[in-house]
Amino acid sequence: LDAYLFSRCRFLLAGDTGLFSGSATFDRPAVVSDLFLVRNAIYSSNKITPSIYIPKLAFDRQENRFLTFSEWIYFNHLFSLAADCQNARFELVHNEPADIINATVELTDRLEGRYEETTEGRLLQQRFRKIYSPYQVGFQSTALVSADFLQKHAGLLD
Repeated sequence: LDAYLFSRCRFLLAGDTGLFSGSATFDRPAVVSDLFLVRNAIYSSNKITPSIYIPKLAFDRQENRFLTFSEWIYFNHLFSLAADCQNARFELVHNEPADIINATVELTDRLEGRYEETTEGRLLQQRFRKIYSPYQVGFQSTALVSADFLQKHAGLLD
């Protein structure tokens, strides 16, 4: 039944469960929320409409601040499980419902040819991509971070 649904859906809306891999099998884009292992950035087989993801944020309880995206990707290599991360000094922050809604609207607008990428949005995507080094798993991911989420958290790109 899962394979049938993946083959028939327009896109998939999923959390970070690995379920999103099934949509790629049938060349369907996905919105993936609460992505914990940001180092494993989502890959999209759909060449016309890429998948969109929203990473979890990590709050450093010791330093009383959110980790920058580059710090979070680095620390991501130290933790394979969310519980390990939380047992250290980091609190994982789930995506807000509005973040998921905005990412879903962005994907549907892209699918329907209504999405207009701004210069600022393009530059934020480029800045996010530059965080990854060529040896890291997420280097050259074909998916995009939600434009609204990146704009909202642009300060974490530094």
